[in-house]
Amino acid sequence: MIAPGNEWLAERAAQGEEAAFEELVERCQSMLRAYVRACVPNWADAQDVVQDTLLDAFLGLPRFDKARPFEPWLRAICRNRVRKHWRRWGRREGTCVSLSEPSVARKVERLGTWRDGPEGREEAVAQLYRLLSRMTAEHRNLLLWRYGEDLSVSEVARRCGRSPGSVAQTLWRVRHDLRERVTHICED
Repeated sequence: MIAPGNEWLAERAAQGEEAAFEELVERCQSMLRAYVRACVPNWADAQDVVQDTLLDAFLGLPRFDKARPFEPWLRAICRNRVRKHWRRWGRREGTCVSLSEPSVARKVERLGTWRDGPEGREEAVAQLYRLLSRMTAEHRNLLLWRYGEDLSVSEVARRCGRSPGSVAQTLWRVRHDLRERVTHICED
């Protein structure tokens, strides 16, 4: 017997079938955990983001369009929860940190092809997110402002209250370190 698809389970869960939602959670939880752990370094925070994602998905099931695939819908909810986590974290820490997925992914695409094809590229993107999550908030912000938002070095310097020379030097060191780690990822 073929197992029902996630879209069918989502429809059943929206109608109140608890077992259908439990099956959806069972199927999707590891994918959510992997994505969130790549973006949120603190284990407890990552668990909270996953739980909040699942709650948002449960509450949003009546609005889910069963003609569309379930996983992209769930990943979009998860991405929004990760962004919300970083916005909240930034307010608590007095700095705004966002792992801007589309801008990081564009930069990774430019690194070329991976020896393992698309699967290798996905793993490299996940590893890159882990590298970014281990950076200091200041270094992540400098990279994201300069390359994610395409600000000039002078604009980045004004934004963070430093001299352009200091920002340029820090960006060079961060890029150099990141390049070596990414090269190591590609060679593994």
